[in-house]
Amino acid sequence: MLFRNLTLFHYAQPLIPADTLDAQLASTAFHACLSQEPRSSGWVPPLGAAATAMVHEVMSAQLLCLQTEEKILPSSVIRDALQVRIEQIEAQEQRRVRRQEKDRLKDEVLVDLVPRAFSRYRQDYAYFEPSAGGWLLVDGAGKAVEALTTRLRKTLGQLPITPLTVNDAPALVMTRWLQEGRCPDGLTLGEDCELRDDEGVVRCTGQDLLSEEIQGHLSAHKQVTRLSLIWQERLSFMLGEDLTVRRIKSLDTVREQLEEFDLETPQARLDAEFAVMVGELRGLLAELPDWFGGVAQGSSGF
Repeated sequence: MLFRNLTLFHYAQPLIPADTLDAQLASTAFHACLSQEPRSSGWVPPLGAAATAMVHEVMSAQLLCLQTEEKILPSSVIRDALQVRIEQIEAQEQRRVRRQEKDRLKDEVLVDLVPRAFSRYRQDYAYFEPSAGGWLLVDGAGKAVEALTTRLRKTLGQLPITPLTVNDAPALVMTRWLQEGRCPDGLTLGEDCELRDDEGVVRCTGQDLLSEEIQGHLSAHKQVTRLSLIWQERLSFMLGEDLTVRRIKSLDTVREQLEEFDLETPQARLDAEFAVMVGELRGLLAELPDWFGGVAQGSSGF
């Protein structure tokens, strides 16, 4: 799958037309770090450097890509350069360098080092999905998601999104699936899970999740906080109690679909992977909230 992880948000507005969205993203396009900039981020064409469009649209889904450049300055390099500067002053002026002066010298060291630092690049993807009232799906979790949504909000002027919330607590529901040994139709258990209580965490990998060992943990009142699942024999993933979908993998049935596309170029492959992913995740999103009693009233932001 093009996306390996999913953080899900409801998007409480009609989708912006692709040409309008393209122009808005282009207004804050990525530029390389200037000599004294430690970090720079902006939008780039999601199909790669050979493309020009900032939005790639397939089946009304709109793919975006945020690129970030960060200068790499190991703390040891900064520390060593600062120490050299301090020793030079103390030797030349026969005095100790105090804390306030050290802070100023550290700033000067950073000014000298940043232009010579190596750069690290990363690309983070998201797409607007028009089905079921509208979604924003971000590939990632945690700080990467926050950085992308913050940048997107600044670019668009607003971003009316709310995290997906459901009526039934996912941890309780997934715990019941393991206790009863059955899942909703179309869903089967994988081989990994995370169990948690106030006393600690148990992580199980490559195990029979209906085994006596797992049942013993559940009897001791541990709850499922992450659970590997297989959906419709098409996708496997790890679902968290926060409804973040991690480690998404396409199974053979889905991979066979890609063989129907012309994949002679990297751009063609990315386009095909996005098209297949949109179709699969559209089906998954139509079912996922219902596993937990449906979307909680008011969570869609409408």
